[in-house]
Amino acid sequence: MSFKVHFTPNKNDYIQASRLMEIKTPLFVVLAVLTIAIMAGSLIGLVFQWFTDSTAQNVAMVSLVVGVFYALYYFLLTPFQLTKAIKKNEALQMKREFSFSEAEVDLKVGSQTSRLFWDHFLHVLKGRTMYILVYEEEKKIYPFLPKRALNKPGSEEAFLALLAEHNIPVK
Repeated sequence: MSFKVHFTPNKNDYIQASRLMEIKTPLFVVLAVLTIAIMAGSLIGLVFQWFTDSTAQNVAMVSLVVGVFYALYYFLLTPFQLTKAIKKNEALQMKREFSFSEAEVDLKVGSQTSRLFWDHFLHVLKGRTMYILVYEEEKKIYPFLPKRALNKPGSEEAFLALLAEHNIPVK
């Protein structure tokens, strides 16, 4: 079974891909939960004045400031940086075409085509709005495929069937 899908990426695609990569990374999730727990404990301790010495109060304040910085970085600075990078790099704005066949996946970006062999796909990350294909031959690459590109009836099912046929796990 062969089929093609095409799309032109937008800044939201890159932001969603970045976030999907983060939430599918166990270390990121552990650090995020730990940061939120420390922030909550610090805030509760400061509000209810559970910290009696100034050192504990200072540690709680620093914990809150660091946590707020990370939240601002994640929700504001990262999208801003991605938007800026996308505007500067024409290749990031070019139309993409995935050609799925039994033997391989051809990824065309602009006029350049990359042949991706099924044996080198490690897994696929599934998100609410997209898939990220994790591929490693000489180096790892992470092409993403927005679900909106799979808009023809049966195309998402065909994509998932090809992954299953080639024993590529979807996480």
